[in-house]
Amino acid sequence: MSGIKNQVGDWYPLLEPIVTSDYFKKVATQIKKQKAMGLRIYPDTKVTFRAFKMCQFADVKVVILGQDPYHDGSATGLAFANNDQSPRMSPSLHWITKAIEHDYDTLCVNFDVTLEEWAQQGVLLLNTALTVVSGNAGSHVALWDKFTKDFIQHLSEQKDNVIFVLWGKYAQGYAKYIKGNNKIVTAPHPAADAYTGGRAGFHTSGTFRNINSFLSSPIKWNSNCGEPLPRERDTAPF
Repeated sequence: MSGIKNQVGDWYPLLEPIVTSDYFKKVATQIKKQKAMGLRIYPDTKVTFRAFKMCQFADVKVVILGQDPYHDGSATGLAFANNDQSPRMSPSLHWITKAIEHDYDTLCVNFDVTLEEWAQQGVLLLNTALTVVSGNAGSHVALWDKFTKDFIQHLSEQKDNVIFVLWGKYAQGYAKYIKGNNKIVTAPHPAADAYTGGRAGFHTSGTFRNINSFLSSPIKWNSNCGEPLPRERDTAPF
């Protein structure tokens, strides 16, 4: 498991009992079998554990739980993130920016679609499944289920004051595995706003302000712009 150890940095002592278990060996074997069958698995093996590498255990303040990587090949290893070369923003990330604009009465100009700036501030962007079969959303959710449950329980038992952000009913199903003195912030899933044109209520839920209300050093959700940029308002009479 030296490859995983190199990928996850200071998370390894917490993850070691999980990734050296018989269960996890079956996960790795299943993925290898699927690759041998000619199935394409996303993201690339080199970035499967990138969320941990980008946000180390010593620094983690917030865990945002996604479902599984984008199955079109654009997955970067960070939940909800887009590649900065992508021609367009994914629907979920679009509504995430709308939620930031709503919470802070700001415009998300020059928004960091890679979400690397969030990770560098202590936000672990973790999908409940770290891999997916190309073109088959949710295909590895069951495969990674025990890994995610064990990880959430281990983290919440070993570190206090972590804010677990559970968007949507699926993510909220993991709340029972959060132990210790930690916080939970819930909201509809951003994809639900994408499906309903904003009527599901994610972008008006106050989720980003709720997260920051628990932090002495708030996350700068749109740090490329520095301080919030006031929304331009049309003051013309017609």
